[in-house]
Amino acid sequence: MNLDQTTLLLVCIGASLIGGIIAGSITAAIISKRKSYKNINKALKKAGKAADYKELAQIVAQKIDENEKEHAEIDKSIGIINWERKKNIKKTGLVRYDSTEDISGRLSFSLVLLNEENSGVILTNIHMIEGSSLYLREVEQGNCEINLSEEEKEVLKQTCSK
Repeated sequence: MNLDQTTLLLVCIGASLIGGIIAGSITAAIISKRKSYKNINKALKKAGKAADYKELAQIVAQKIDENEKEHAEIDKSIGIINWERKKNIKKTGLVRYDSTEDISGRLSFSLVLLNEENSGVILTNIHMIEGSSLYLREVEQGNCEINLSEEEKEVLKQTCSK
């Protein structure tokens, strides 16, 4: 054998090996796919919900529709919660003071309770020698229609700026 025949023989052997490897890989892939399909079909039959891929696609589409409806309901609920959350008390302020020079101990107070929109109430308790009086004032967007005392004005201003 001369060099050309040896080279030709080696090329043929290499090509045969490569061809065999490729054929083996293809066969292994086909067997693997068949196993996968068999496993999927077994799972489908075991679930008892779908006989084939078409039914499975219909079931998946139905589930997607159900999920979309659920998500729409959840989004609506979140919107309601966010709207209600804005109405909840978020800001508070308190000032204690003496109502007159005769009474010490800072027994009088003004308590401000506001939501995100600076709407809410001011509770003011005025302590006097004869007793106490509690006043409620409504606040809308940081304003009160009733004249406020200096203490009420100050605590309202501080609370609105929080």
